[in-house]
Amino acid sequence: MLELLTDRIESGYYGEGKRLPSERKLAQEYEVPQSRVHRVLQELVVAGRLECRRNDGYYPKLLRKRQFRGRRVAICIDSDWKHEPKDFYVSSMFQLAPAFGIDISVVILPRTKAERDVFLLHQVSDGVEGLILYPHFVEDSDVLPLFRAQGIPVFFWDFSPLPGICPGIGIDHFASGLLAAKVLARRNLPVCYIGLEGATQNRLKAQGFHAGCQRYGVTIQQETFLDYKTFIDGKTVYLPDDLPEHGLFYTATRHTTSLLIGRMLDRGLFPGRDYFLLATDRLHFADGSAIQLDAILRDASQMSRSLLEAMRNALDTGELPCNDLRAPMQYVPGNTLFPK
Repeated sequence: MLELLTDRIESGYYGEGKRLPSERKLAQEYEVPQSRVHRVLQELVVAGRLECRRNDGYYPKLLRKRQFRGRRVAICIDSDWKHEPKDFYVSSMFQLAPAFGIDISVVILPRTKAERDVFLLHQVSDGVEGLILYPHFVEDSDVLPLFRAQGIPVFFWDFSPLPGICPGIGIDHFASGLLAAKVLARRNLPVCYIGLEGATQNRLKAQGFHAGCQRYGVTIQQETFLDYKTFIDGKTVYLPDDLPEHGLFYTATRHTTSLLIGRMLDRGLFPGRDYFLLATDRLHFADGSAIQLDAILRDASQMSRSLLEAMRNALDTGELPCNDLRAPMQYVPGNTLFPK
């Protein structure tokens, strides 16, 4: 159904600027459950083929014939995951994949473990030659070691829940915490740390930051850890009431950066003027602002290139790296830590 619907969209079957039939009508046309239609439409939205307009339906975005068919690789995401894939990696993967002879598609995983394992098996049986996964959603999968045994490359973003079997490609989070402490030491003030808990990368950031503070003589004034899964589930998260309004802050994720800046703006306080801030990753809303965050940044394009290169090599040779591939983050100056 996904292939047929994609071909119809790209061939102009539904007409440019015209709304697709409803999920109910599509389910009747393809003789499948409406839940299956919904999942396929969401996959096409994530892949950039459709636009979902609230209370209005789905509209085609890409109506030209695909000119490229390479080795088929699927990026598997969770239906509740609204942040990382769209913000950092999926778009760059689509742009870079043709240069590596790879045809990328995005698929949305079912919610339960049993359904996910069956779904992954179906992907391979349908001709997908490689898989890119987020570890948070398949840590308990039983089928991934089988794929490795069959020569089907599986890569993870960030870290691998199956070290020695399936490699991960991501950020050196421990080193990013070290770097943050080194930069903050120049400010010579005690720092308030705001991070997340509940996932490996968040623990590594905090461990690296603690080690860096000891190494560079930075005093931690206060630490705040918010629940990682609460962000993933899209629930409202609040900072503690006792958080200082002035001083020096280090936010270990863009989610906590957004929370802090929002809290401070509500109180008429601006970063770089009323308090100092070092962030991890820049926020999209700040791109055109006079406020430019001092930030520890990742290079999403470079990470995508590394993954695609490793995936293509694995597809050609059947060989996967034994260890995770780690990319360093870099400090990019702004005007919120050392205002001019």
